[in-house]
Amino acid sequence: MFKKMTSTILAAATGITLAMAGSAFAVDKVKIVVGGGAPFWDTNMIALAIKNGLFADAGIEPELLSARGGGDILRVLLASEADLAAGVGVLSILAANEAGAPIKIIGNEMNTPYDLRWYVKGDSPINSLKDMAGKTLAYSSPGSSTNMVGLSLRQTLIDDGLEPLELVSTGGFSDTMTAILSGQVDAGFTALPFLHDKVLKGEIKYAIAGSDAKGFNGVTTRAYVANQKFLDERRDLAVKIMNIVQTTIDWAYANPEEAKGLLAAGLKIDMANMPAIENEIPPAALNLSNLGGMDKSVATALEHDFISKDLTGDDLAALIDMSVVADASK
Repeated sequence: MFKKMTSTILAAATGITLAMAGSAFAVDKVKIVVGGGAPFWDTNMIALAIKNGLFADAGIEPELLSARGGGDILRVLLASEADLAAGVGVLSILAANEAGAPIKIIGNEMNTPYDLRWYVKGDSPINSLKDMAGKTLAYSSPGSSTNMVGLSLRQTLIDDGLEPLELVSTGGFSDTMTAILSGQVDAGFTALPFLHDKVLKGEIKYAIAGSDAKGFNGVTTRAYVANQKFLDERRDLAVKIMNIVQTTIDWAYANPEEAKGLLAAGLKIDMANMPAIENEIPPAALNLSNLGGMDKSVATALEHDFISKDLTGDDLAALIDMSVVADASK
C-alpha cells in the first residue's frame, strides 16, 4: 500500500515525533486553493495525498478551496488568506506579481502542456490546428494555462502563414461544453483525463494538443504558489507539504493504475475510459524542481499586456523561491 511504503520516508522528512504515550499529534492546519474546476492528473496530487493519509501521517490538516483557474486562483488565495495554491497559470502569476501581490512561486506543477487538449464536436470537419484558421478557440480565464497555450497556438498559425484563430474565454468545463454544443465556439478545452470518456463515445474528438504550440517545450505552464506571509511564518510546513506532493507524484507514476483508479472515482467515470496518462504526461513534467521557460513566459506576458515591463534576473529571483522544493527533497 502507498501509505505503508511512504510512512517511513515522510516521518523522516517531516520531522514528526510521537508525543508521550496516550497523547495525540499536534495538528498543523493549512488552506490550499486548487484550480481547474475538475481534478486533472497534476492538480489531483494533493487530493491523492489526502486520500492516502499522507497529510494525516504528517500531522497536517488541509482545507481545500476551489477556484476556476487563472487569476481567480490567486484572488481566492489572497482574499481567503490561504497558504498555498495549486494549478496557477504562470501568466496570472506574473500579472499579480507586477500588481504587488505578496506571492512566491515555490515549485513547478506542469512543465510543457502535455495535458491540454482542445476538442470539437464528433462530426466537426476540424481535425488539426491548421483547420482552426479563422475559427474560435476557448480558454478558461485570463492568465490561465489554457490562455497561455492558446495564445501560442494562435501565434503558431500566424507563423505558418494562416489566418489567426480567435480566443474566447468560456469559464469552466460545463460552460465550455455548452458553448461547443450550441456552436458559440469551435473548439473547447480540457485536460487529461477529463472528458476522455466522451471522446471514446464519439460525442467529441480531440483536434489540438497543447504540444502543437510551438516553443513551449520545457516551459512551465502551471505552478505551485505560496502566500508570502505563510512562507515567512511557517516555511517548515511549506517544505513538509511539498515533500508530500513530490512523494505522491513519484508514487502515482510507480503505481499508475491505482492512481488513475482514484482519479476516475473522483471524476465519476469508469476506469475503462481512462487514458494512459502516465504515457501521455511524463513524470518530469510534474517534477516540482522542473520549473522552466520563465523567460518565454515573461515575453508572452509582455506581448499580450499581462505585464507592462520586462523582468530582470533579480525580479525573477524575488518572485521564485525554489529552496522550498530543494529542502523538501533532502
